[in-house]
Amino acid sequence: MKKNKAKTNICQIILAIIMALCTFILSLYVTFMPNALNRQIYINHFTGSESAIDSNLSQETLNMLIDRILTYSYGSSNDLQISITTLDGTTKDAFISDEIMHYYDVQALFIKGRLLVAICAVIFLGCLAYFIIKRDAIKRSSILAGLLTIVGLTVASAVLLIVAASDFDNAFITFHHIFFHNDYWLLPWDSVSIITMPESAFYEVAIRTLIEFVIVLAVECTLLIVFYKKKSHKKRQQLS
Repeated sequence: MKKNKAKTNICQIILAIIMALCTFILSLYVTFMPNALNRQIYINHFTGSESAIDSNLSQETLNMLIDRILTYSYGSSNDLQISITTLDGTTKDAFISDEIMHYYDVQALFIKGRLLVAICAVIFLGCLAYFIIKRDAIKRSSILAGLLTIVGLTVASAVLLIVAASDFDNAFITFHHIFFHNDYWLLPWDSVSIITMPESAFYEVAIRTLIEFVIVLAVECTLLIVFYKKKSHKKRQQLS
């Protein structure tokens, strides 16, 4: 009997940790994606900039190009081989070959990210279903394991992001070296990507994501703490 209880306890702890990891990934996704695909952030950063003025492109054209980049990166569009007309009436290709190759890699990264999120969502729902069915038999140790996992990941992420924010230039380069195993992302200063997606815009995306991510995880931790206290209170009542 004791062995069965111990096995159940260990099983619940493992499931709680797995569920916490999935929750962490899902929370990161739902806070990052709306910011990463927020066209207005990029427009606010490149509008009126020296590079935008020197591009010889209208604001309307630049807005259209950022829309095309974002929709292609997410996978909603499959074509970057388009032509644009400059302010002096010249027609040219909007994107150079390296840009097209880079956004092909970006799109592949987004697709892999969505696949990972889908897998995490299925696992999360499976764990949630288990804990709902076994809600009367949930051990406090499993709740604590899930809570500590989320807190640990939150602290580690916060420290990592704070360090990255303190030297964003180097962090930005490191990010590209990790996720892109080529030099297509090293684009000329007058390319559409550099003009419409300045580094300052990515910095804002990172800061917004960090703030929202921490808030979401804080809410999740609060819910787990409340649930843990309720289980502890119920345990004390049973013992008294």
